[in-house]
Amino acid sequence: MGLDDYNIESKIILSRFYNRVKKKARGSRCLLCGKKTDGFCKSHSVPQFSLKYIAESGMVFHPSIFMDIEPLDVEKGVMNSGIFQRICRECDGRFFQDYENERNLQKYLTDKILAEICIKNVLYTLDEKIEEKAFYSEIIKEIEFKADYGYIEKSVNNAIKKFEDELCFYKSILQSPSENPFRIIFYEVLPYRVPLAAQCLLSPSHDLWNNEINDLAEIHSDKLQILHLLVLPLKSTSVILLFYHSKDAVYRQLQNQFNILSYEKKLQYINYLIFAYSSNYFISKSISSEILQSKKLHALAKEIDGRPNWGQITIEDLIFHSYIPIEMDEIPNFLTKELASD
Repeated sequence: MGLDDYNIESKIILSRFYNRVKKKARGSRCLLCGKKTDGFCKSHSVPQFSLKYIAESGMVFHPSIFMDIEPLDVEKGVMNSGIFQRICRECDGRFFQDYENERNLQKYLTDKILAEICIKNVLYTLDEKIEEKAFYSEIIKEIEFKADYGYIEKSVNNAIKKFEDELCFYKSILQSPSENPFRIIFYEVLPYRVPLAAQCLLSPSHDLWNNEINDLAEIHSDKLQILHLLVLPLKSTSVILLFYHSKDAVYRQLQNQFNILSYEKKLQYINYLIFAYSSNYFISKSISSEILQSKKLHALAKEIDGRPNWGQITIEDLIFHSYIPIEMDEIPNFLTKELASD
C-alpha cells in the first residue's frame, strides 16, 4: 500500500469514527428551546456570508493547514466549514437575526447583538464538549481501555455544565436586558476585507504583562473566564470585535493594558489570540504559500499554554529550555491592510 492509499484509508476510518461519535452525541432536543426535533439545522459557527467573501471557488482553508496532521483535510467548502447541528430551524432563524446582518454589524452594537454572539459561541463550544464526552466514551470502548475513566468523565461533565449555565445566562439577557452588561475591549470596522474569518470564545492563560489570568491546566474547570472574539470580513470592510461580560472581571486589567497599545499592536494581539487559543477560524486560499508555511505560525498553532507539540514537553525542552513560546509579533498578521483580500 502506497502512502497516498494509506492517507485515504486513514481519512475514511477517521471520518466514519467521527460521524458515529457525532450521531451518538447529537441527541434529539434543541439546545435552545428544548423541544424534540426530527432534524437539526445546519448552523455555522461563523456567519456563512463572511466565509463566502473569502472563499476561492467555494473553498476555504481550515486551521488544520497549520497543524501538520496528515489525515486531516486542510480545506473544505463553505457549506461544510464550522458547522454544528444542535438547534432546530426555528431557533436558528429567530435567535441570530440581529447579529447575522451585515448592516447591523457596522453600526452601534447593541447588547442584544452582543448576547446573540455569545449564545452562538457558547452553543458551538457546548457542542464540542458534548462530542468530546462521546468521543472519550467511544474510544475507550474501541480499545477496551481498563484505566479509571472517572476523572476524565467528571472533568468533561463539569465543562458541559459550565457552558449549559453560560447558555442560560446569555438567553436571560435577551429576555430581560440588564444595564450595560458587556465590556467592549475593541470594536473597529476596517476599511478593507481581511482574508480570515473567526468567531470564538476563548480563555487566554496570561494577560499582556504575563500575569496569569486563567489556569489552563484546569481546561474543563468552571472557573475559566471567557472572552468573545469576532473577525468577520464583509464585502469591502471587516468587523473586528473583542469583548466580555462584566461578570468575567479578570479581563478588566487586560482591557486597561490593551488600551495603551498602539493601533498596530492591538490588531497584532487580536490576531495572536486567534492562532494561540482558537480553532474556529478560516482562511482565504488567496493567501501566499510563503505565509501559510510560516514556521512560527505552525509552531503556535500546536502550542498549549506555551508548550510545544500539543503540550508534549521533551526531556531536551525541560533541561535546556530549548523551546521559546511564540510571541505575537513573530507571526503574520492577517488583520493588516497588506494582507487584505482583493
